[in-house]
Amino acid sequence: MLQFRADYVPLETDMPGWGAVALLPWDAEVFGFPVADFRPGDPGEIDPHRAAFAERLARWAGQRRVEIIGCRHPPSDVALSALLDQCRFRFVEVSLRAELAPLQADRLPAARATVRLAASEDRLPLLAIAESAFDSGRYHADPRVPTALANARYLFWLDNALSRPGPGTRVFALGAAGHPIGFFHVEIEAAAADLRLSAVDPAGNPGIAGFALYAGVLQALASEGVRRVSARLTATNTAVVNLYAALGFRFSEPEIVRHWHSTTAPHLVPLEPAAAALAQAHGQSPAR
Repeated sequence: MLQFRADYVPLETDMPGWGAVALLPWDAEVFGFPVADFRPGDPGEIDPHRAAFAERLARWAGQRRVEIIGCRHPPSDVALSALLDQCRFRFVEVSLRAELAPLQADRLPAARATVRLAASEDRLPLLAIAESAFDSGRYHADPRVPTALANARYLFWLDNALSRPGPGTRVFALGAAGHPIGFFHVEIEAAAADLRLSAVDPAGNPGIAGFALYAGVLQALASEGVRRVSARLTATNTAVVNLYAALGFRFSEPEIVRHWHSTTAPHLVPLEPAAAALAQAHGQSPAR
């Protein structure tokens, strides 16, 4: 499994309370331009120096040609939320942690379809599903990110899992060999499994196929001795949230996801078209 490590460093050495920032080599590899992540510090230390903080962040990004900086924080931290908004970190989505423990095969619904490990003849049709099935996630939710780039991230993700698997990598497929209709990428470590990425062919019956895929994968993981499964998912994808709930998962750790955009970002959608797209998504007429 191809791994890209994010190395966090203080945004400002003399002000460690501002937070830490890191380049994201994975996303940069996919998009073709630098992307970063910011872990905010104490809003009480940032707020008195808000202008200096915003200037330092923009300078750090400019020196590295970073076009997007992601950031996550608990919804309960309203002071940090307001501060980040004032520093041009725009709301993108809310994410949740889903967890099922202990995983017990006798408490799972019976598998209604065959779920198996992906074979070589599944690769191309699975990549086609990965490139076309997604319409949620932080990059799809960001109107400044071209849809083609957001799709490419999932294509690259699955291709990496198929081509460079690690000892704990599992890519499960739903459907006949050579004609899969869905996949699930999972990473196993000890008796825990991280449910990373899943999709079914949107041209079929996603609801029925999705339930069969999830139930079958959980049965397969239980047979391997996995006792705990978890995932990070987009709260706005209610179909997936309901699917996890139907299978007995519990939810915790909500996070607000924000994106900062460079004012000179040649690969991103310009501000005016992005604002129009966002207004249309919310059923509003774009401001004039």
